Amino acid sequence: MSNKTSKQMRADPLFMRNAYKACGKWGIPLVEKQPLVSENISLIAYSATKSHDNERNVKRGVHFFIDDYRCSGIYRNPARSLKKLSQYAFLLTPDYSAYADMHPWRQMESVAHSRWCGAYWQSKGLIALP
Repeated sequence: MSNKTSKQMRADPLFMRNAYKACGKWGIPLVEKQPLVSENISLIAYSATKSHDNERNVKRGVHFFIDDYRCSGIYRNPARSLKKLSQYAFLLTPDYSAYADMHPWRQMESVAHSRWCGAYWQSKGLIALP
């Protein structure tokens, strides 16, 4: 449990998560359109990435079409994986589950978490695509 005051918590950008341009009624973070050379696109699963990957893999994009638990830490602690992910050509935003039988607020939360990660990566100079 944190000993921070409410004011201190609101000053923490990882608590508020409102540092990026947002859009729509719900203020979901906007992932800007970015150029991507579309020839020879190859992807690697996030679960297969390594801290110091080989030359072949770093030319690929990273996808997150994996179980949520394998990439949930990206949203909770985005800085932890930044160095590892920055070596790859581009990133697809995490594909957090939004099942049809989930309540709408959970579906929106999954989309918002995904888009926030994309906006965060773009703010760090990475190519991120929703």
